[in-house]
Order: sequence, then structure tokens, then C-alpha cells
Amino acid sequence: MRIIYPTLKSKSWSFNHRGFVPAENLAVAFAKFGSFIANVATLVGLGLYISDRRPTLATKSGPEALGIVVYLTLLVAVFYGVLWIVAEWIRKSNYGAGGAGRMPAGWDAVVLSLTLTLPLGIVPVVYQHLTGVAIVYQLHWRAFFILLLLGAGSHLLIYGTDSEKPNGLRQRILPEGGNPDYTRAVSMEATYGLIFFSLMVVPYRLIANPTQSLPDLVFGRTLLPALTFVCGMAFFIVIKFPRSMNDPIWIQTRGLVGGILTAFCLCGGMFM
Repeated sequence: MRIIYPTLKSKSWSFNHRGFVPAENLAVAFAKFGSFIANVATLVGLGLYISDRRPTLATKSGPEALGIVVYLTLLVAVFYGVLWIVAEWIRKSNYGAGGAGRMPAGWDAVVLSLTLTLPLGIVPVVYQHLTGVAIVYQLHWRAFFILLLLGAGSHLLIYGTDSEKPNGLRQRILPEGGNPDYTRAVSMEATYGLIFFSLMVVPYRLIANPTQSLPDLVFGRTLLPALTFVCGMAFFIVIKFPRSMNDPIWIQTRGLVGGILTAFCLCGGMFM
């Protein structure tokens, strides 16, 4: 008598033994549940942290501070999207938020970085001018200049140069055209989080407000927002897996969600 054990690649065990759940379905269910809990926990944790902290500059605190971060997120995300559409039109490229099956590299990667860093530098200043709510420090523009440089460098590190042989981390961790792989996808999101928040948030805050406490900078403004981003993206990927990895429509939706989540977590780490 041959015994068939449950594996992640075989469902025959469940068909021969009614009433039992396939091990593959069980693993997916655990992944969905775990990512949902992590997503809610980190998102709520970041929201509570933004509401509870008492920055030396901000004239608002509590729920009002969180509301300002949400407003900044929406404005930055819209500006981010519009700039990228204009940049694609000028450069006659079409990446479709990843849905076109290729990723920007070289100068296109630098342009992509500018579509993110320019809104992060300009929107808070305009918001502060129009509302009278203190958001940015006097050294904001100096920190913003460094943000532009490190933003471009981080995008080149991720997407690589125009070399014929792909040399970015994105192509190494999650090659284009490969089979959907949830582990690799989450690893790539973790790489985004590590690079963006360590190379963008940390230098900006160190220059803009060098007197702030180290625990607040490392844990509250860097690790927590980065973890919130990664858990949010992991949850979206597993909910729609494998379509989130191989369906152009859902890949573009994933890019849209990632852009909004990036804007929220960066604004939460950099401002207020």
C-alpha cells in the first residue's frame, strides 16, 4: 500500500482522503492570515506612533498629526503619478507600473527616482506655506538635495544601469519573466524597504534635525515605516497570488498600491 504524504506541490492526498485540506491550500491560508495580521499590526502601529510622538517642530500632534501625514501622502502620491506619466511621455517609454513586463534602468531609473523625491521635497513646503502648520525644518532644502542624490543612487542600485547584462538587485532577486515566486517577491519588497528607508529617511532626518533621539530615528522613523511597507505589500501579493505576479492588470495594481504605501511610509518617517 502506497502512502501519499501532503506536500506543497501535490494535492493528491486531499482527493483520496475526503474531509482534509490540501497542504498547499493550508500553507496559502496561513500565509494570507499571517500577512493580514502583520499588515494590520504594522499599519496601526505606525499610525499610533505618528499620533503619539511629540516632535519639536510640529504645531500639531495626536490624530491631527496623523491626518496631516495622510494629506501629504495623497498629495505626494498624486504628484508622483503625474510626474511619472509625464516622464514616460517625454522619454517615449511605457513601463506600465511594472505591467509592461520590463523595468526602468539607467537614466529611466534616475527619472523614476525624481518623480518620487521631488514631491517629497516640494509638497510639504507648499502645504506648510498654505496652512501655516510647521512641517519642515530650516535645513529642509539641504537635506532635500541629499535626498535627490541618494534617491537616484538607490534606484540605480535596485534597477541597475543601461548595461546589456542586467545588473540591478531587482533583476537578481526577482528576474523578469520568471515563474511566480512568493518568497522572492516578498524578498524584493523587503529589499525596497531596506534601501529606501535607510538611504532616504535616515540621511534626511540626520541633516534636517540632527538633535533628534537615535531610538526615534532608527525604530520609529525607519524600521517601523519600512516594516509597514513590506507587510502591506506582502499582504497584497499573497491575496492575489499568482495573478499579482503574472497578470499585467494586477501587476499594475500592485505598483499603484506600492506607490501609495511608499508615499505614506516615507511621509510618516520623514515629516511631523
